[in-house]
Parts: sequence; C-alpha cells; structure tokens
Amino acid sequence: MEVVIVPCPAAVGRLVADVATQMLVGGARTPGPVTGSPPPAVRQELARRAAGHLERADRHRHLAAHRLVRQGW
Repeated sequence: MEVVIVPCPAAVGRLVADVATQMLVGGARTPGPVTGSPPPAVRQELARRAAGHLERADRHRHLAAHRLVRQGW
C-alpha cells in the first residue's frame, strides 16, 4: 500500500481519478473501492473528464473516465 498526502480534496479527486483511469486503460474491468462510494471530489473529477474537458492528448483517460461515470462512480 502507498500513502500519498495531498493538499486538498480536489487533489485527492485528481489523484484517485488518475489511478482509476490508468487501471481501466490497462485493462481492469471494475476498479473501485472495496466498500462504499468514492468521495465527492473523485466523482466530480471523473464527471469533469467524462464531459470532455480534457485535451486531445488525454483521449484515453477521457474514455476511461467516461466508463467509470457510466458504471456509477
């Protein structure tokens, strides 16, 4: 397990969204927490990415974020 300290909730959202989307791009089918739902900052970041507010270079992350939002994350 890795512990990462970040300065604010928005940074938590970005970090967790990055990890989850990397898992999906890498082929994971159901990344997610063991119990409960993700913090609001994570849902907001995934929704932002899924809404298309990413640059074209981040196309894979955008698609992975869209999959997470559709799965109810």
